[in-house]
Amino acid sequence: MVGFIFDPRGDYVVDTLNQLSGTLGTTRIYHITVSPNGFSAAEVAEGKFDKQYLQFFQAIKDNNLRVVFRTMHEMNGGRYPWSSHPENFKKARIHVRDLSRTVGLSTNNILFDFSVNHRDMPTKQTPSQKAKLIPCQLSWKEKTGCYTFEDYYP
Repeated sequence: MVGFIFDPRGDYVVDTLNQLSGTLGTTRIYHITVSPNGFSAAEVAEGKFDKQYLQFFQAIKDNNLRVVFRTMHEMNGGRYPWSSHPENFKKARIHVRDLSRTVGLSTNNILFDFSVNHRDMPTKQTPSQKAKLIPCQLSWKEKTGCYTFEDYYP
């Protein structure tokens, strides 16, 4: 397995994928992260990052790559704009999966990695690197109303 993380993204992502099949071949499994930095889960669900996702998915198809795909990782934390809101995250994740299907990808060429933080730490305000984290455990969930990773799975 070969891993790549593309944050931030740009045209070089597609250029890199175009080179992979010739350089490393199509018999490998690639673990690739593309995250919508600067976009919330609600914005992703509304299609505001569709162009980048569709370019990425088309490059996977065109190059006959097999990919384990990670996007919007650690959604149960509070460091990223797509985190701390389970319902929007579910909508976004389903939307992104559906986009992959529109270009003809299936489980034969793309699997989605559900990448959670080892601790549930949603935030009280807009997620950011400086937001106040709320430590959350399943036993506290009813009392505090905090989210745990189970709330994010579609």
